[in-house]
Amino acid sequence: MLMVAVMMVLGGGIPGVLATLVVGAAALVLLACLPASGFGAALRAQPALFRIGLAGAALLPLLQIVPLPPSVWQGLPGQALRIRTLELAGLSASWQPLSVAPVFTAGAAVIAIAFAALVTVLLAVSVADLRRVAWMILGLVGVNFLIGLVQVGSGGAAFDFYTDSDRGAFIGLYANKNHAALILAASVPIAAYLLDSRREARATRAWLGLYAGLVAVALVTTNSRAGIVLGALALISTAILYVRSVRPAYLVAGAVAAIAGIVLISTTPAFEKVFSRFEVVDQDLRWQYLATSRWLVERYWTLGSGIGSFSTLYAIGEPLAVVRPTYVNQLHDEYPQLLIEAGLPGAFALLALLSGVVLQAAKVWRRGERAARLPLACGGLVLLLVALHSSVDYPLRRPAVLPIFALAIALVVRGDLVPTRRLVHREQRA
Repeated sequence: MLMVAVMMVLGGGIPGVLATLVVGAAALVLLACLPASGFGAALRAQPALFRIGLAGAALLPLLQIVPLPPSVWQGLPGQALRIRTLELAGLSASWQPLSVAPVFTAGAAVIAIAFAALVTVLLAVSVADLRRVAWMILGLVGVNFLIGLVQVGSGGAAFDFYTDSDRGAFIGLYANKNHAALILAASVPIAAYLLDSRREARATRAWLGLYAGLVAVALVTTNSRAGIVLGALALISTAILYVRSVRPAYLVAGAVAAIAGIVLISTTPAFEKVFSRFEVVDQDLRWQYLATSRWLVERYWTLGSGIGSFSTLYAIGEPLAVVRPTYVNQLHDEYPQLLIEAGLPGAFALLALLSGVVLQAAKVWRRGERAARLPLACGGLVLLLVALHSSVDYPLRRPAVLPIFALAIALVVRGDLVPTRRLVHREQRA
C-alpha cells in the first residue's frame, strides 16, 4: 500500500530526483518484505515466459548503465556519434555504459525494479489483501476525481501541481490530461471487480452505474481525445459483463438515462472544446514525431540507446523546420520508442511478459470457473486500455499508472480470485 501511494501521488509527472528516491526507498521496503510473502511459489505458478519478461523489465535498465571497456562499447551498433563526440573531449578510450543518458536510465531502473517488486507481491498476497490494495487504488482515483473537479471549476487556478501541465482541464494529480483520462477509464473495470455482489446485485449495479456516469462526465472535462475513446470502450465492455443479469426494464431506463446524459453534456462548452479536436487528428504533432524519429529506430533497434534517452537523442537530430519553443519529451508511441531505447532485448522482454500473461489467462479461463473469469475479464480490459493508449502516448513512462497496470496483471494471471460477492450472474447451460 505504501508503494501504491507513493507511485500514484508522486508519479503523475516526469519522475524527478526526489520522486525517484522516494519510490526507490519504498521499493527497498517492498523487497525486504518479499521473503515473508511466499513469492517463490507465486512466481513458479506462472509460465516461464512471464518470469523471464518480468525479470527482463527490472534488469534491462540496470544492464544498460554497467560501464563497458572501450573495446566492447565502441563495437556496439549505433555508437558512431558517441565515439566522435568523446574523441573531441579526449575520452574515447574511457569506459562507457550502453546508455547514452545513464542518469535517466538509472532513474528508470529504480522505477522498473519497484514495478517488478509490486507485481511479485500482488501475486503472492492473499485474495483479501489484494482486494484491499485494489480498494486503495480506487480510493486514490476518487481523491484524484475530487481534485480534478476543483481544477475544472477554478479554470486551473487551484491545485496546479505542475508547471507544464494542461491547465484548466481535469488532470488531478497528473501533469498530462491523457494519463488522467486513462486512469479514469481503467478504474471502471476495477470498480466492477470490487463491487461485484451475490446478495445485493441490484445495489451493486446501481453503485457501478453511478460511478460509470461520473467517470463519463469527468472524461469529457479532461479534454483528451484518447481518453474519451478509451473511456467509451471501458464503459461498454464493463456493461457487457453483466448486461444479461439486468432486467429489460432497467436496460431501457439505463439507455434513456445515458442518452439524456449525452444530450446534456453535448450542450456544454467542455464538450464542444474536446470534440472539436477530433476534427484535427491528422494534424497532430505525434505523427510528425514518428516520421522524424525514424533514423533513431534504424540506428538503435538492435541493442537500444538506454531507457529514458529519447529526448536527448531526438533533440540532436530534430529537423530545424519543425523546431518549436517546447521540447519533445517522448515519442508518444511506446512501441517504436521501446525499440529505440531498449532494442531487441526490450522487445523480447515485453513479448515474453505479454505471452506469459496470455498463456496463464487461457489456463484460468479453461478451468470453467465462472466466478474466476470476472477478475480475469476486468484485468484484461485494463491491460487492453493501457496497450491501446501506449500506441498514441506513453502511460507506462509515468509511475502513477504502474500500480493499476500491476493490479491488472495480478487479476488476469492469479486464477484464485473467486470473489466473495459476484456481479455477473449467468444461467448454466443445460
